[in-house]
Amino acid sequence: MTDSIRQKIISAIDTRLKSILIAGGYETDIGQNVWDWRAESLEEDNLPALIYRDTGTETEFGTFTTFTHKMTVNIMVAVSSTTPMTTIRKIIADIDRAIGMDDTWGGLALMTIKISDESQVEIDEVKFAGCQVVIEITFRTTAWNDYTQI
Repeated sequence: MTDSIRQKIISAIDTRLKSILIAGGYETDIGQNVWDWRAESLEEDNLPALIYRDTGTETEFGTFTTFTHKMTVNIMVAVSSTTPMTTIRKIIADIDRAIGMDDTWGGLALMTIKISDESQVEIDEVKFAGCQVVIEITFRTTAWNDYTQI
């Protein structure tokens, strides 16, 4: 069974984010705990954790035969509240670097742009710190056929 172009891009994102390891030349090992749309609550022993979600796509009608899609992906990172901000900034830089290695995701997309990043603190039963990076990936498909790339 063939995957849609969107799914192929998501799979490429998963592989790339999992490559963020000190052994691979990065400053952090955030790639050790990566999840696509994790629904379960995070516990201390899951940290640090990186969760990415494709949260929506805007589609523009190109010609009579093409659609141009702009897919938003939120990359969220949760770390222990004792993690220094310097480490959180390194995580953001590592995510940026990983995306910049090939912002076309192996030729599946036209480009990727960074929309924003932010640091945050979340308080539940356990206090977490973290960050979020939001990107937008532009890709084209045949109109009404998300399995055929243009």
